[in-house]
Amino acid sequence: MATLAEKQGAERWKQTVDTFHVFEVRQGQCLKVNVTVLQGFNITKGTFGNYLDTPDPYVLLHIPSSPEPRKKTRAVDNNISPVWNETFSFYCDYKNKENELRVTLMDANYTIDETLGETTLKLGEFNLNERKRVMLNFYQTSQVEIEILLEIDKPALRFCRELSDDEIKFVEHRRERVYRSMQKLLAKRAPQDISEVPSIGILGSGGGFRAMIAFSGVFKGLVDSGILDLATYVVGLSGSSWYITTTYSHPDWPRASPGELQKEIRKDVSVHWAGRLLTPGNMLQYLNTVMTKYKIGQPVSFTDFFGHLIGDTLLNKRKHYKLTDLREKLRDGQSPFPLCTCLHVKNAVDAREFHEWVEFSPYEIGMAKYGTFMDTKLFGSKFFMGSLVRQYEELPLHYLQGVWGSAFCILFNRLVNKESRKKDPVGIMRDELESSVAKDVTDFVDDSSSESENDIDITDGIEPANEPVKISRAEREAKTAAKNQIKDEQKSMRWTSIMQSAFSTHSIPLLSSRAGRAGMVHNFMRGVSLETGYGSVSVSGDETPQELASTELASHSTRHILCC
Repeated sequence: MATLAEKQGAERWKQTVDTFHVFEVRQGQCLKVNVTVLQGFNITKGTFGNYLDTPDPYVLLHIPSSPEPRKKTRAVDNNISPVWNETFSFYCDYKNKENELRVTLMDANYTIDETLGETTLKLGEFNLNERKRVMLNFYQTSQVEIEILLEIDKPALRFCRELSDDEIKFVEHRRERVYRSMQKLLAKRAPQDISEVPSIGILGSGGGFRAMIAFSGVFKGLVDSGILDLATYVVGLSGSSWYITTTYSHPDWPRASPGELQKEIRKDVSVHWAGRLLTPGNMLQYLNTVMTKYKIGQPVSFTDFFGHLIGDTLLNKRKHYKLTDLREKLRDGQSPFPLCTCLHVKNAVDAREFHEWVEFSPYEIGMAKYGTFMDTKLFGSKFFMGSLVRQYEELPLHYLQGVWGSAFCILFNRLVNKESRKKDPVGIMRDELESSVAKDVTDFVDDSSSESENDIDITDGIEPANEPVKISRAEREAKTAAKNQIKDEQKSMRWTSIMQSAFSTHSIPLLSSRAGRAGMVHNFMRGVSLETGYGSVSVSGDETPQELASTELASHSTRHILCC
């Protein structure tokens, strides 16, 4: 029985220490509304309108309470009885009694589309898991037939603080390897039973390329000494995460030693990466991929550009790799389990006051604070109440490297002059690039004209007044090389000016705000409810501070790791 002093000590500990403050996620039922627009009958624009034009009908669907509220069919040209047979899915909160479907019949025109009619259906009047066909009437003759099916959607997120099945399976295989390695390395001091094998984690620090290079030396030492064979996890942030994923994505890992892979990394980082990569061709390529991502509905920021720079520096030909591609390197527990981390912050709140850790592995990405995880390939997709609303292609590894080092990318502005004019960065780059290309073409035309005039034989049949000065072939080549060098220097100066304008923190919001610098993805916890809690911990009040701490740790920690 605990003494009064021990009880008071435990109470003070509970009031002052909030180490394991977590949130319990309450996932409500997500209603999936499947709407199939089948066909139309006698579509009319009115008596007068029919004389002018045959309608090109299409249908707009709108559920205001859905995260993606609007969908539409294709337009069928010059057809009063169109057949669409197109199915659309919407996601809503099942408990929302105000869910409604608005159906609008439209006529496509070259200028402004014309509304032919609109009607509204209350979704609460339909039964779950029951297909129902409805004939909608517009004007006196126009009709559209649709089919509606309501169902409860299965969540794509995992709401649990336990390890995933894939990680549990990995840990079992890795423990066997660690046990054998400990027997070999520690001899009599090794665990006598496999159940005594601890989970050892190697943690790397952040700091960009400096941290990456330092961690490469640490990794080499751990392998050479045999200590890495005793580790179950290897964890990185910023530069150390760059090293982990660059090493794990290498085709020769883990057969090749870190010492062998260091030669390639040394070669990649020894050349000034900014001067080598910030070229018009590369930046145009980056801009095109970022704009493509934006057009399909994904948020973009400077981290997209920064990720390209990191990928071209470290991954090279492996730039197309995904984080899920590293799963092969974990087969049978052959390598420590890689975990990369970053901070989730709020735009208008000091990061020292609010920040949350996000963890990334080849199997899952999520936030242990909320016990919410997703399959790695779904990171960046759109969710609502745990359901997958829209799945995008898995984000490339180089983008995640940019996310893990997004704090470091703030320093990118040191590469350029801070004096610049106010203008949209994409517009500046596009205008300046067009100007640069036009200038290069003009230079080429001028040079070609000059060379052509020199090559024309104007002395044929005419007695020249003076003999032309003859120069050797070597002298001509040297003169041409000097001219090309001057042109290259001029192009480099122009491109430097472009970069100074495009990435100025004083004038461009892309780098002057946290939202512009940090990596941005769709909020995968949209629509879920959070409640402050400590899980299922039962505290009687008789526990000592040490017992209470052990109880909290056992309840909430999914990984018990001895960190080195």
